[in-house]
Amino acid sequence: MNLNSITKQIHTAVNVLKNSGLIAMPTDTLYGLGASAYDHKAIDRLYSIKNRPLNMPLPILIAENSDIERYTVAVSELAWRLVETFLPGNLTIVLRRSSNLPKSLSVGSETIGLRIPDHCVPREIIRELGNPITGTSANLSGMIDTTDADSVYRQLGGQVDYIVDGGPTFGNMPSTVIDMSNCKPILIREGGITKKELEKICGTEIQCNK
Repeated sequence: MNLNSITKQIHTAVNVLKNSGLIAMPTDTLYGLGASAYDHKAIDRLYSIKNRPLNMPLPILIAENSDIERYTVAVSELAWRLVETFLPGNLTIVLRRSSNLPKSLSVGSETIGLRIPDHCVPREIIRELGNPITGTSANLSGMIDTTDADSVYRQLGGQVDYIVDGGPTFGNMPSTVIDMSNCKPILIREGGITKKELEKICGTEIQCNK
């Protein structure tokens, strides 16, 4: 990865986001489709471009573990244990949403899925922008996941305002999603982190979402 090229691309991506644009970018799992978490116009467009069902909440990406307290409430000790073990990394953790985040992200739910990717590009974009971005995959809903800039362009074409080309992603699996918003953890999706790995840290059996 050429550092000078990536730095320029990050600056361009941030300017696009500030102007209600959409970007695609590499993460530690797949390429993601990013909009500013506070930009309703961009989020509406993201749903339309992905053909994503309007009742599906959008997860967000943040830059630092310490940012979790800004965007969530009532984080349990067990949830913090998972954060400290797996983040930054390929775990999306669902927590109770704070009033600092727009309700449109969670389509009326009181929870929000968030992740800190283990990749410099999205985290630098978030830092420079100054707020979270959406963390959904850069593909059409139901279609194959994208792991490089070319595959993003083949699926989404000119509908994305800017694609940060950071080369192929480190992995080819989506993040594991676990709901920690209530007393008992619930596994929503098993991805790069296995149910067994989560149970080892939690010290208890984890229910799967039915």
